[in-house]
Amino acid sequence: MFSDDQLRRKDLDTLHRWLLRKLGGYMIAVKDMPAGQRLYRGVRCPERPEKISRISYPPADIASLGRLNRPGQPKFYCSAGGPPVFYELHAQRGDLIGFSEWETTEPLWVHNLGYHPRALIRIGAQSGTIDMRYRVTHAVPDETKVNEKIRYQISKAFTADVPKGNEYRYKQTIAINESLSEVVYVGGNFPGVPFCVTCGVTLQCRKSSTIRRRRRPCRRPA
Repeated sequence: MFSDDQLRRKDLDTLHRWLLRKLGGYMIAVKDMPAGQRLYRGVRCPERPEKISRISYPPADIASLGRLNRPGQPKFYCSAGGPPVFYELHAQRGDLIGFSEWETTEPLWVHNLGYHPRALIRIGAQSGTIDMRYRVTHAVPDETKVNEKIRYQISKAFTADVPKGNEYRYKQTIAINESLSEVVYVGGNFPGVPFCVTCGVTLQCRKSSTIRRRRRPCRRPA
């Protein structure tokens, strides 16, 4: 949605304003997530974690630019599956990861930022696997071509790998999320944003009180 040069040079507020104009009239799909949904999270830990705070979201003073958060504004990132956790961390052999399981404590709404079939193919998904996800890859009924094009751009942005040293590219997904977050929803609890990473679902929760830790975290090499 933005060129690499624009992402390097422009600040987040400018990108946000540009997107608000581009996304006017864009339709998104909203899905319910039930209470009791298990979620997974990983944090690099040189020593075995002793406190829940060590494996939860980081303190604001050390929160750096992330896929959905500005510096100093930590988010709780988690996944509906285990493998995407290690992918997002770019885990290597010998890394020590505090891998933990959590669950939602109340139902919530999430809106779909990814799952376009072409974007999934770009990251290695098989056509048969994509067909099984038809309800999420074609979640908007009677979708217009313009809407479908924007959905593909958003999906491609959120499935893109961001190597270390290129964190400025996160400005694109942050701007998308902040622009879509200005949509007005009637009723319901809306604390989460799901996006796809290697065909798993990664959920960024805005409201940490809706999840709780299930098991004691473990440490394992990637």
